[in-house]
Amino acid sequence: MRWRSCVKSSGSHRAADAAVVAAAGDAAARTCPVESASGPAAEGRGARGGAGRGRGNAGLDALTPERRADYDKRLAEIDAKFPPAGRANVKDFVNHIDYAVKLIGIDHVGISSDFDGGGGIDGWNSAAEAFNVTLELVRRGYTEEQIGKLWSGNLLRVWGEVEKVSQQLRKKQG
Repeated sequence: MRWRSCVKSSGSHRAADAAVVAAAGDAAARTCPVESASGPAAEGRGARGGAGRGRGNAGLDALTPERRADYDKRLAEIDAKFPPAGRANVKDFVNHIDYAVKLIGIDHVGISSDFDGGGGIDGWNSAAEAFNVTLELVRRGYTEEQIGKLWSGNLLRVWGEVEKVSQQLRKKQG
């Protein structure tokens, strides 16, 4: 269902929102906030703010007070059972690198930065803080050669292989 995928991608509670609203049984509640003229973009409200106590979802705003109270109660139960996770930090990020290296090998893992900032990792919010990732890799025992592979070596190696195949294909066509 198109509405459900919209909520999954844009709502903070994703599938939980879909299940609760669907349980409320209101057809108007199935309006996708992204496609709705009264959605968050149109009204300039954030995920949890705005008129009608809505979360940027015109469908939720259209619920009767009784159904909205039921929705809020169920959402509070979900929030209590599954509290939001904190932001990831550099150690969390390097935990993922460790996992990938163990799973597929050092020659198949690479790191890159969101060069214009806003990467979403505490301690690595822009390319200017990339040193923090390298420092954590060193603390965990990665060698200079391994760190070189992670930061650029693996990408450049694969890119070179792709260029060779491309040249071979062009020669065959030529």
